[in-house]
Amino acid sequence: MDQDQNQEKGKSSFDHALDLLNFGQNAYGAGKNLGRAGRFVSGAGRLAPILANPVVATIGGIALIMIILIFVLGGKGQASETPSATPAPITNQNINGIVNITGATPQEIQTVNDALSIGFSYPGYKNKLTSNGPINITFQQNLTWQGGQVDGLTLSGDEIIIRSGLSPEGLKYTILHETGHVLIFRNPRIWQSYPFSDLISADPACYSSLGFLKTYPFANTGGGGGDAVESFAESVSQFLLKRQPLENFQTLCPNTYNWELRNIFQETQ
Repeated sequence: MDQDQNQEKGKSSFDHALDLLNFGQNAYGAGKNLGRAGRFVSGAGRLAPILANPVVATIGGIALIMIILIFVLGGKGQASETPSATPAPITNQNINGIVNITGATPQEIQTVNDALSIGFSYPGYKNKLTSNGPINITFQQNLTWQGGQVDGLTLSGDEIIIRSGLSPEGLKYTILHETGHVLIFRNPRIWQSYPFSDLISADPACYSSLGFLKTYPFANTGGGGGDAVESFAESVSQFLLKRQPLENFQTLCPNTYNWELRNIFQETQ
């Protein structure tokens, strides 16, 4: 960088303003000179008095200064704008001693709370889900299983992993589906009594050709923990959320719905 560039870089905003003022004064002088030249140009003589007028020249110089200032200052204002930051994940959040949430944003924590509140309106579901103490829910990026990306995993009766960044509706569904897997771990007798084959025969329109409840994302391709395990977990979330194409769950799948009601959601002695 040469000396002239260093001097230019060191100028303050006030110095630039003075430069612009000098520029305006030069514009005024140029206007006067243009007026003089106009007297000697054929057909332009009538413009000379106007261009040589001090008021016109001064107004032109001021207008030019204002345009340059608006451009410069406006550009600085735009450059100073920064995009809003994504809320930082919270290290740990305990919700009423029921779940411990790690790595979630405040919005994700609220969505988890909203989802569980739907289920906890049924005493049977709440008591069976919380029978062995708090559930640890960890949020993490790039959650994969068997080589593919998944939204949620239940590792045990105490631990659920959720992929970060899901939509509120997607997160609500995923949480409730994964609690169905937790119910299997924490209530083995209920799982062992699950009449999966009988329910498929009784509600054939509700299950895919592979034996998965039709609302399960992989109902037509298979996957997860297998048809029985995933259909059990899916029927828990479907009882609560009533998603398409089985939104009229009680009417379309009465046998599956009633089994869930009696064995999961109602309080039993």
